[in-house]
Amino acid sequence: EVVNVLVMASPAPLVSPASPSGSSRASVVIRRKVDKILSIELDTNTLVALQNLSTFYDDNTLTNRLNLRDRIEDNCLESHKDFLAQFQEIEKSLSVVENDISEISSLCQKMQERLSETTSKSGTLIKRTEVLFKANQTTSVQSKVIESFMEHFQLTPAEVDALNVTDITNQKFFEALRRAQQIHKDCGLLLQTEHQRAALEIMDSMSSHMESAYKLLYRWVKNECRALDIADPDLSRLIVDAFTALRERPVLLSYCLQEVGDTRNKAVKRSFLIALTQGGPNGIPRPIELQSHDPYRYVSDMAAWLHLALAEESELVNALLRRRQEANNNSNNNNNNNNNNNNNNKGEDKQRYSEQVATVLNKALTDVCLPFKARLVQVLSTKPDLVLTFRLAHLLEFYRKSFFGLIGPGANLSKLFLESRTDCIKVFFALAKKSMSRLEQQQLEISEDLSLPLHIYEAVTRLREIAKLGVTCKEHMSDTHLEGENQNEHLQEVNREGEAILDALLTPILHISSSAASKLPQISGTVFMLNVIQSLMEAIADKKEFALRYTLLETKQECYLKTLTELQLKQVLMECGLEQVIDLIQHHLHSPTHQQQQQQQQQQQQQQQQHNQNSSTQETSHLPLSQIPSLHRDDIWPSLRAFDQKLLDLGAFSIPHINFLSSLPLRDKVRSAFSELLSAKYGIIYNALHDSYNLYPNPESLFRYNPQQVKAMINT
Repeated sequence: EVVNVLVMASPAPLVSPASPSGSSRASVVIRRKVDKILSIELDTNTLVALQNLSTFYDDNTLTNRLNLRDRIEDNCLESHKDFLAQFQEIEKSLSVVENDISEISSLCQKMQERLSETTSKSGTLIKRTEVLFKANQTTSVQSKVIESFMEHFQLTPAEVDALNVTDITNQKFFEALRRAQQIHKDCGLLLQTEHQRAALEIMDSMSSHMESAYKLLYRWVKNECRALDIADPDLSRLIVDAFTALRERPVLLSYCLQEVGDTRNKAVKRSFLIALTQGGPNGIPRPIELQSHDPYRYVSDMAAWLHLALAEESELVNALLRRRQEANNNSNNNNNNNNNNNNNNKGEDKQRYSEQVATVLNKALTDVCLPFKARLVQVLSTKPDLVLTFRLAHLLEFYRKSFFGLIGPGANLSKLFLESRTDCIKVFFALAKKSMSRLEQQQLEISEDLSLPLHIYEAVTRLREIAKLGVTCKEHMSDTHLEGENQNEHLQEVNREGEAILDALLTPILHISSSAASKLPQISGTVFMLNVIQSLMEAIADKKEFALRYTLLETKQECYLKTLTELQLKQVLMECGLEQVIDLIQHHLHSPTHQQQQQQQQQQQQQQQQHNQNSSTQETSHLPLSQIPSLHRDDIWPSLRAFDQKLLDLGAFSIPHINFLSSLPLRDKVRSAFSELLSAKYGIIYNALHDSYNLYPNPESLFRYNPQQVKAMINT
């Protein structure tokens, strides 16, 4: 388009286009112009100018081309006029703005002047405001401190009203009371500061509130304790909290506990009498007095009821006096700074608590002692047998130890069972003495098998049952509450009582049996005494408190065993005719000349260089055994044959008296000792006849067995 404008703006060619040469020349000229135009480098401004030119340059005519400059200038002039007109409007606006700025500047100046004036006038006020602000902050902190102090060291109106009620119906009273106690304790710390006057005033106020509250609490607890006069009372949380609160007033607490003891004493006595005469609901369980025909069951049921009642009362009192967990936590928090004092206080509290429980239980079970005592005396007046009496004493000792652990030795119930057991023991020893006296008057008939007579057997059986009960009492009822010297004294007392029982039962049996055995032949009496001693040892075996007496019986048994063995051996040797032979040989062997000769022979055997010497050439001043009268070969041979025949005769060598022993181990023991002794005696003859010095020809033909074989045959 630019090219077209430039071509149209160029002057017309002078050559006529009709001529051929003119047309070619024109095209060359145009081409050159086009090339020239195309070679022109157009910048941005030129392009913008050419674009604006196309807005008002319509047709490429000669007139337009001639007037092109004028038109361009006219357009420029119009543009300048428009620009000038628009700037006139702007100038007017700027004039308005300038006027406004001038007014604003004047106003700001005035405001600055007023602000400076105001600042100079309000400086004192600002300083005063800062002072008042700081004072306000200080006052706010003090107000919070005072509110916190009042909240911590003063009771709220609701708490004061809760302490001044006429009847305790909810936990608010106890919460308010604990709150007053805590404030009173905290005032002790406040006394260590400069606020001692305030602390004393607060303590006086809290003391006044607490005194009135404790008076009300004491009266209320007394009334509530009277409601415990039933068999199985239910404890409300209020009364438990009341006893917890009364711990701070030990005197009031002791009065209330005394009231509890009196009330429960009536209830327990009434329940005990009902259990004795009426039994449980609908007759289950049955009345205890229905068992009066069985003394042990009767006393056992009464003691068991009392033990159960004591356990129930202990549970009731412990429920009343238990410490609340909140109180323990508060106590621990307050005592964290002094662990030693805390431990000491806990120990003292525990001891005081145990004493209070024991006191209430003793009071609650006082009136049941008389009915139990009366019925026990009635049972003992029926004169029960010896074993039953000791069983009753054992039963009473068992429950006495149980009561000892719960209420201590000074309680009425513990004293009752101790006295009752003492009465039973007295009756027991009286019956034992009477029984042994009656046994001494009996005419004992000892059977042919030398077993225990009926009366002795019954006495030993009673001793066995009593010893069994005695060791049960020692093992299962040892007093775990005693320590050190007291425990040793208790064990010594038990051992003394065990010795007294044996003196009352075992010693008379031995004396009576010994008297009866003295009327029998010696060997039969020995077997009989061994049977009696063995039965007594079995009765008290493995009883620690009877260990000394058991040892004495063992010693006595050993003596009788030795006697029996010697008597049995003497009888066998006499029947065979070897007793005189053995006595002669022993007498000859134990003579001084023979002993000296044997020593010389032993010395010569030890000397290796004198093997050529013969023992027969030694000088002797006594005769060989074969040359002594009654020790000739022909004299000894019949006795040895009789011994061999008796050894082969199993019936004759069954040793009848040994077989009368009631204990199989004892039989084996006697048979073993008998075989040892008999083989030793037989060995004396055997060795003497085989000694070459005694000049017995062919001694092997005299003996069928050696001593070891004899011993084996007897044992078999």
